[in-house]
Amino acid sequence: MRNKLAVFGLIVILIMFFSATASAHTYNYTTEQFDVDVVVEESHVFHITETIVVDFHEPKHGIYRYVPFENGVYKVENLIVKDNRYEVWKEDDNMVLQIGDANKTIRGKHTYIITYDLVCYKDDSKMADYLSLDLLPTEWETSIEASKMTVHFPKTFDEEDLHIYSGVYGDEGNAENLTASFSDDGTVMYIEAEHLQEGHGVTISADLPEGYWVNPISREWIKNLVAVLLILAPLAAFIMWLRYGRDPKLVKTVEFYPPEGMTPAEVGYVVDGLVSETELSAMVLYFAEKGYVEIHEYEDDKFEVIKKKNIAGEEKSFCKTIFDAFFSEGDTMKMNKPPKNLKEEYKIAMEQVKEYYQGEQKLYTDNSTRCMLICGLLYFVMAIVFPIWAEISHGIWGGLFYVGIGTGIMACMAFWMWVILYDRWYTSSKGTRIFNIVFSGFFLYCGVDANYDSMLAIFDSSQMAFLAVISMVVILLFGVLASSRTKQSARLKGRLLGFRNFIEVVELERLKVMVEENPSYFYKVMPYAFVFGLSDVWVDKFIYIPVSAPSWYTGYFQPNDYDTGLYTRMMDRCIARIEKNFCES
Repeated sequence: MRNKLAVFGLIVILIMFFSATASAHTYNYTTEQFDVDVVVEESHVFHITETIVVDFHEPKHGIYRYVPFENGVYKVENLIVKDNRYEVWKEDDNMVLQIGDANKTIRGKHTYIITYDLVCYKDDSKMADYLSLDLLPTEWETSIEASKMTVHFPKTFDEEDLHIYSGVYGDEGNAENLTASFSDDGTVMYIEAEHLQEGHGVTISADLPEGYWVNPISREWIKNLVAVLLILAPLAAFIMWLRYGRDPKLVKTVEFYPPEGMTPAEVGYVVDGLVSETELSAMVLYFAEKGYVEIHEYEDDKFEVIKKKNIAGEEKSFCKTIFDAFFSEGDTMKMNKPPKNLKEEYKIAMEQVKEYYQGEQKLYTDNSTRCMLICGLLYFVMAIVFPIWAEISHGIWGGLFYVGIGTGIMACMAFWMWVILYDRWYTSSKGTRIFNIVFSGFFLYCGVDANYDSMLAIFDSSQMAFLAVISMVVILLFGVLASSRTKQSARLKGRLLGFRNFIEVVELERLKVMVEENPSYFYKVMPYAFVFGLSDVWVDKFIYIPVSAPSWYTGYFQPNDYDTGLYTRMMDRCIARIEKNFCES
């Protein structure tokens, strides 16, 4: 039993010995002396000189010194190493000092003299001035055999107000039992320490009389400049909208048909200022009603468009482009295998729609377009450029900086999403509107919340952060509302919205009269209802109104089985096939 205990004890001793040896030589050097001399100016600037004597047990290139800085509290300047090669860079909340020559190794004792300034910013307190200074770093890699710390103050203060903290990071006591002594005139403090453990540092702090620091540097000018920008930017957006961005009064007239000669693609563009693949695909219905094509379901859920005659010469250029693209490979186009050039031809058709509404027929005034672009630029500055500038000026390069960039981009995406949502309000279904509101609202929330957190972290002011949020939202609002229509465009949009309103709210009795006057009324209106996002609404209105199958469609169903719901499902699948292949091509 005793032999077993003896062996166990020997193992424990060996483990402790080798652990201590390994710990002592983790960095292959020891620190024999770490002296610090600090000259404090009235302007709350610390001129620091560190004299570090290390003993390298193995060949090494040099050492690292991490000098922490606290954003918005102080900054590190004039970091120099005497008689040694070195490099300096920022890493998280530290100035990293790499001392040594990559092409040269050293061994034995070596002395490093490091000088730098800590420039402290003016605090917001009106009750007292504060002193807080790390004399020895807790991040130092080894234990310290001896240290002499000297601090030269610009004037006296009550020595009992000064506190010394020693130990690991976060300790609020004096683990090393250090004591301070002062010169006869009370302006120089001396601290000596021996055998400081690895990871143990020394900090002094004091509550000084208000006015002890004289004219410290201040960031108030940045805060004031930011506040002015946060007020002027939304004010500028409001003034531009007031001067150039307001629409003429929109009058929704009662319309039973679209304006003469307007195609579904045009209707969508005039209402929302955008041309989509969906609106171009709806032209299939327009061509069918015109008698140019016939749609045939040759297998279950498989369709083909058959050319019946050439498109009329009076049709607009984009109509001819789309029609010719459908039949560029023959007189029959299978929906599941559209022509290879369809995607390119769609793009050409989109541009032709936009070109048709230029000059005297343009939709928006030039000044309102500029107004929207300027608001977008202001919003971009608010969401990305401005926070990044503020963060860089405060030395932030860590997580907050990169999160700020990411969420700023999301905020800018939200701006254009809200612009599109507003423009496409009358060409979107209710479900699409709700989805877009939620989606763009989430992006906006992320961007605004990040901007709030960024301003709060930088200026430590909830008022500034709240002002930043208000500024962003106001710019977004007037940027969305900025596009002002020409008088002609406003009249045309009023007619189209009147037609849309009729599709949405027309009563059954009135609809019966329209069908009696024109038996194909359902089919003539359907392409436009589709563009307005009201195809389901339009179909529901014909539940109690008999509608004959269209002459241009042949398929699997029997005439007695036909209803408008079947037609709508067929057209949804038909157009979806075109769009699916369009996106894949």
